[in-house]
Amino acid sequence: MFGSFAPTAIAIKRLLPQLVNQVAQAKASLTVQQERLSREQQRLETQKVEMQNLKDLSEVNEALAKIVQVNSDIGANSARSQFESAKSAVQGRYQQANTIAASSENLAEKAAAAFDQMTLDDEINQRLKQLNATEDG
Repeated sequence: MFGSFAPTAIAIKRLLPQLVNQVAQAKASLTVQQERLSREQQRLETQKVEMQNLKDLSEVNEALAKIVQVNSDIGANSARSQFESAKSAVQGRYQQANTIAASSENLAEKAAAAFDQMTLDDEINQRLKQLNATEDG
């Protein structure tokens, strides 16, 4: 009665290391894809900040244009001075946002991610060698 299960159990036992290896490869691939997704999310967040800064600058330009229309009696130097002041403030915010975004992708994080990936690759290679040795032996 149980004799028919023996060949199936042996086949499953032989396939098990391959399945373990495939799971390990899938996990490694998942980790790589998650890291890519994280980097892409950071890139998108940076672009979002840049777009907001451009929108802010556009709003400042529109506001300054209205100020110039309403206060046409104010001298050109005064309006130019106000524009430069507003422009400097927006540029300061833009530079600050870029600095924050750049600092979030520091080299230590990238190096740690690369090291983790190399460690994972080494582990997979060792398991493949073990699997090959058990198949040969």
